[in-house]
Amino acid sequence: YDDWEFKTQAECRRRGVLGVVLGQDLRPLGSENSKAVKAWIAKRDVATATIIGRLDPSQFAHIRDFEEDPVGMWERLKETHQSSGL
Repeated sequence: YDDWEFKTQAECRRRGVLGVVLGQDLRPLGSENSKAVKAWIAKRDVATATIIGRLDPSQFAHIRDFEEDPVGMWERLKETHQSSGL
C-alpha cells in the first residue's frame, strides 16, 4: 500500500488534484452552475479517475460506494490496506 500511495499522491500532485484527494481543497459554496463549483467538480472528477486508474480491478469493490468522492475513496483504501501491507 505504501508504494501505491506514494506513486498515486505524486500523480495527483502532477495533475493538480492532490488537495481534493486529501480533503484540503473543499467544494466552494455556490450553485452547480458557478464557475468555481464547475472547476472544483472537474478537479474532483480528475481525482477520482486518477485513483481508479491506478487500482487493480480487484480493488474496485472497496470504493464503489465513493464514485464521486475521492476523499472517501482515499480513506477507504487506507483503512483497508495500510495495516495489511498491500
